[in-house]
Amino acid sequence: MCAMTLNEFAEEAAHICRRVEAVDRPRRVAPVLEAMLSNGWLLDDAARACPPNGYGRNPIHIDPDGLFSVLCMVWPAGIATPIHDHKVWCALGVYEGVMEQRHYKPADPTGGCDDCHVCDVERLAAGAVCHLPVNDVNIHSMHNPTDRAVISIHVYGGNTHAVGPNLLRVYRA
Repeated sequence: MCAMTLNEFAEEAAHICRRVEAVDRPRRVAPVLEAMLSNGWLLDDAARACPPNGYGRNPIHIDPDGLFSVLCMVWPAGIATPIHDHKVWCALGVYEGVMEQRHYKPADPTGGCDDCHVCDVERLAAGAVCHLPVNDVNIHSMHNPTDRAVISIHVYGGNTHAVGPNLLRVYRA
């Protein structure tokens, strides 16, 4: 597989977004993202920046037509997100390091409470990609289980500046 530049990825992702329904976008964008992850010169220092507290969410491309946004996420050692689900579609891949993704099922399928339980844990090494389902349960959390920073690339539907953080609801285990 040839390494893909950010511009090449953006062109292909825009092409996909214009051709397929939103429900199929994350599944179709994920393999293209995998090609970009093999580009060892993808990120500059600004993309790799991390705030003193929390994790970095650095936009590296916003589609001019608002179809999608590409963010570089920088995860300090040991950090984890809250358990959450998303407003819009998402495909993600690990650029450097290893991430742990936990998938959850709601305790109350009717959505009447914020309780949930773990149903699957996957370790994603550098180069691994995945996507979250659209119009279905997509509750998960991300965790850096290592002792060094990890970098992942996330592709979200829409313009992240307009949509804001792609967080619909926070849950508890």
